[in-house]
Amino acid sequence: MSAGTLVWLIVFLIGLADSIVLSVQGMSLDWNDEWRGVLLLSLSLALSYLLKWRRQPQAARFTLTLTQFIAFAHVGTILTYALTAASPFPMADSLFEREDIALGFHWLPWFQWINRHSAINVLLVLAYNSMVPQFTILTALFSYDNAKRVDELLVASMVAIIIIFPVMYLLPSVGAFAPHGIADGKNWETDILQMRSHTVFVIHPWEGIVTFPSYHTVLGILFINMARGIKWLFYPLLMLNALLMASVMNVGGHYLVDVVGGVAVAVLALSATQYLLARRLQEAKAGIPVDSVMGLRGS
Repeated sequence: MSAGTLVWLIVFLIGLADSIVLSVQGMSLDWNDEWRGVLLLSLSLALSYLLKWRRQPQAARFTLTLTQFIAFAHVGTILTYALTAASPFPMADSLFEREDIALGFHWLPWFQWINRHSAINVLLVLAYNSMVPQFTILTALFSYDNAKRVDELLVASMVAIIIIFPVMYLLPSVGAFAPHGIADGKNWETDILQMRSHTVFVIHPWEGIVTFPSYHTVLGILFINMARGIKWLFYPLLMLNALLMASVMNVGGHYLVDVVGGVAVAVLALSATQYLLARRLQEAKAGIPVDSVMGLRGS
């Protein structure tokens, strides 16, 4: 199976899981919103194949990678809502708080200190919101320079969320804001509590609600890894994503153990992905045709 086929198979299987779990929970999607996303993805997919037809493989690779990631992110986000509603386990916030303290980290003093220093707070907010621009820029850059890194980023990001699904089901959490009485206006806290209380039956899944492990942290590690061996890019990305991982605690309401868990998931996902891609390389050397993750032979 080529990596491109694997990517679409994962998207399909997660979408199928969405349908099953939502049905069991008596929930559905708001299709007044969904059709816009479907239209956008269809146009993006058509553009990627038009670029391929026009013999612009790098641009086609970039466009299709974004299409695949957006499709995956959307079906994955839906499943985080469904699993939150389905989880019968108690909220694990008190456990995470105790683990933070055992690590010598006290969340509330950290949050208060950051908010007393406005320049640092602004810097962390910018870092927190850099996830999508980083993914887009790095994918564009490596689509032209090193397609294997694009494959690795895309597949690892998908493997990571597959690892996270059972963890968040077993250890649901609302995040650090609510237990400390901090009203930050974030929608995900309300969403989590409503999913848990089964008071919402039509969902608008435009925001992920994973607390443990931190998916922002996962992507931060994957971004750093993508630039390995490239000094001019590696060190700026290292600094930016170190800030991103710090930001998830005060901007995203994560515990420190969420960050530690995100690092562990990223390492596992990268190891699994590199193994899978190495297998593909061995098949290619053995003369078995292997397409790239974008279905562009010879890229």
